[in-house]
Amino acid sequence: MLLFDKTMTALEAKEVGLANDVFPAETFEENVKTRLDEMCQYHPMALERIKKIIRSHDTDMLHSVNEKECLHLEQIWQSKECADALAMVMAKLQSKS
Repeated sequence: MLLFDKTMTALEAKEVGLANDVFPAETFEENVKTRLDEMCQYHPMALERIKKIIRSHDTDMLHSVNEKECLHLEQIWQSKECADALAMVMAKLQSKS
């Protein structure tokens, strides 16, 4: 999504697993209140532990992806193409002042 600067609808986000639920605007506040009331029934420590367990499965993968992204960014920043693009931006900024 970031690569092509595309906006995603709430339904699209739900379809690909980025959102759990979508509420209509007309009943949004009621739905959120109902969901919060349901969540308040759980013990805070239990919710915290469940959240930790869910996230723990992704941590190693996220660190690996982050490391690869950092290496990729480093390569891009050191490229002639990046230097040329920065020079163009700086030239535009200087011409405006």
